[in-house]
Amino acid sequence: MCCGCQNHPVPSLDPVDDFAEVLTRRFLTLCENPRTRDRMVALVQGASGSAKGGRRLYALINRVVVHPLTSRTSLPDSSIRWELATSQLVGIATLRYVVRLEPMASLPVEDVVRLAAPGVAAVLRRPTARAEEVSERTGRRIVIPVPRLGSR
Repeated sequence: MCCGCQNHPVPSLDPVDDFAEVLTRRFLTLCENPRTRDRMVALVQGASGSAKGGRRLYALINRVVVHPLTSRTSLPDSSIRWELATSQLVGIATLRYVVRLEPMASLPVEDVVRLAAPGVAAVLRRPTARAEEVSERTGRRIVIPVPRLGSR
């Protein structure tokens, strides 16, 4: 913050933060735009009802939102990170446009971007440490990235 208030935020110098903000805003623009809103809401609704609908939604988000942005960046290319980031956006769309849960449904888009982008950025960050767990289902060892603490 430039003067300690919320009205004049200092722009981030972190490319992940900037990217997450652009990604979140672009996705919400698709959901808000009168030309694309009905299709996006139908895809979000369909995604919760079937695996085929979910794949269709993720393919659209990757083609229209994620790929055009990632092709211009040098952010880590990890499919699990992109799936986690995309799932956060789909969750927001479900609450905002399908369930219409308040206050999410009526928040201005810029407020949603400001609140959601840090979570999206958190899953896109390159980890500095790793943790290991054993899958209860398969018994195999799983390496889990641990995000840097206090990074901004």
